[in-house]
Amino acid sequence: MLVQHRSILFWIIQVSYLFLIAMTILFFQERLLSDTSYYFFKTLNQQQFHVEHQRYVLAIAELPVYLLSNMGAPLKVIVIVFSVWHVVYFYLIGFVLFKKYKSIYPWLLLLLLQLIGVVYGFVCPIFEQYYGTALAVLFYFVLKQHSRISIKSNILSLFLFAMIIMSHPFNAVLAIFILALDYIEYRNIKKYIPYLLLIPLFILFKKLTASEYESGKMNWIFDLKHNKTYEMLFQKEHIIRRIQFLFSHYYEVLIGLVVILSYYIYSKSLLKFFIVASFFAGAMLLINFSYNIEELTRYHEQVYYLIVPIVFIPFILDFYANLSNKMVKGCFTFLLLVVIFNRMWKQKEIAEFYTAKQAMVEAWIQKGQFQQGSKFYIFKSSYPELQQMMDWDIPYYSLMMSSMKHYTKQVTIFPIEEKISEVNPIATDEYWFRAGEKEKISTLNKQYFQLGDTTRLYEELK
Repeated sequence: MLVQHRSILFWIIQVSYLFLIAMTILFFQERLLSDTSYYFFKTLNQQQFHVEHQRYVLAIAELPVYLLSNMGAPLKVIVIVFSVWHVVYFYLIGFVLFKKYKSIYPWLLLLLLQLIGVVYGFVCPIFEQYYGTALAVLFYFVLKQHSRISIKSNILSLFLFAMIIMSHPFNAVLAIFILALDYIEYRNIKKYIPYLLLIPLFILFKKLTASEYESGKMNWIFDLKHNKTYEMLFQKEHIIRRIQFLFSHYYEVLIGLVVILSYYIYSKSLLKFFIVASFFAGAMLLINFSYNIEELTRYHEQVYYLIVPIVFIPFILDFYANLSNKMVKGCFTFLLLVVIFNRMWKQKEIAEFYTAKQAMVEAWIQKGQFQQGSKFYIFKSSYPELQQMMDWDIPYYSLMMSSMKHYTKQVTIFPIEEKISEVNPIATDEYWFRAGEKEKISTLNKQYFQLGDTTRLYEELK
């Protein structure tokens, strides 16, 4: 019966991935939001990997853009493949684990990690923590195979560990969490010495090489003179609001947490109970020590993502995978199917919401075809109903869209507040890449971008 269940689960996973891939094709333009369009444009324009903050997993995310742009592929093809790749990456890791370790459960886990706690992430899929989390699932299995102390046998797991902790600061917590889970199984401290030695080396490396962006974030978090968020941590009203926030946006995580902790109590695995409960509580303290989050935004969703793998790695691989009662397992399979459908529906809705941005930018591009010049600005106040769409990526997003759709004239459009003086302290041979960041037109990749007249300043789009 369990063999039959695994067959059903196999097809649930395959069909779910097919639906997810279909959505990535349907909404391939909407999935170029903010950070995602930024890294796409940089890689396309330079035709080389664009890695920032030593987060080398970005190269994996940018791989199709790098390869296809160097092959001279049409821009639309690159955008579609890029959109699909973010899902295929998770699928391929699951497939490798399925073939290598004969387990279907990591495949399911990797599917859930793209859905639970990920709404805005569907339209902004380049996030280093997502890519590092997928590697963490691979690391979980590779680590289990290396019970003998051997440098040779641990090369892959050490490499994965380094990639994970460098992918995002929060993923360092996740990597240590996986080490702790593994230690409960093997209780051989010598096995973990190489990994534990990497952590202070990583901290020293980041201290010496941290970018201005990373340094600013860390300084703010621990600047207790100005950052007073920590003072609310144990206030009753603040705790109630945090619980309400979790119930509103992360109810699957809360249910999963209760189930896995109850399972550990029932099975008398008290050390595992302590590890999962401690890391979840620690993650919540870390998040709320730094941020006072009252509503779900794209950025806040990324901040909270850490709690998803902390709960669902043990939930799927320790609890669900080991269920032997066919009725209980069937019930949980049905519930997971409901979660998959519900989360996909939410992702479809957010993608449809951002379709308005695509339509807005395309309407501006069409207007620009009938005006002289190729560099335009618009006043944000003229589009009050579209304020939420006015992302900082619009100047180069509009350039990419006018190129991809083969308009007669490629244009770039810069949304501003009220002061025209903000726009034109710039040479005629320059363009605004984004607010406060100008670039030479001559640096554009001529294979894909022809901005046109470089003798004119920015003009209002009318």
